[in-house]
Amino acid sequence: MAEVMTIGTLSRRTGTPVKALRAYEDMGLLYTVGRSPGNYRLFGEEALWCVAVVSGLRSLGLTLEEIRAVAA
Repeated sequence: MAEVMTIGTLSRRTGTPVKALRAYEDMGLLYTVGRSPGNYRLFGEEALWCVAVVSGLRSLGLTLEEIRAVAA
């Protein structure tokens, strides 16, 4: 079974603030694998890759809107 992590764990592993991760999810740049019994967002290992890609594109100067347009 693939590892799942909470948004806090994803934040610690990527160095990305929880608020930013929520924004990425709201924009469709990051997907959850569901919710925990306590209603926490749960993310799979692929979320680490997605956050790395978004962070890399942001470091190149792209806005979140531009990244969303490319992802669509």
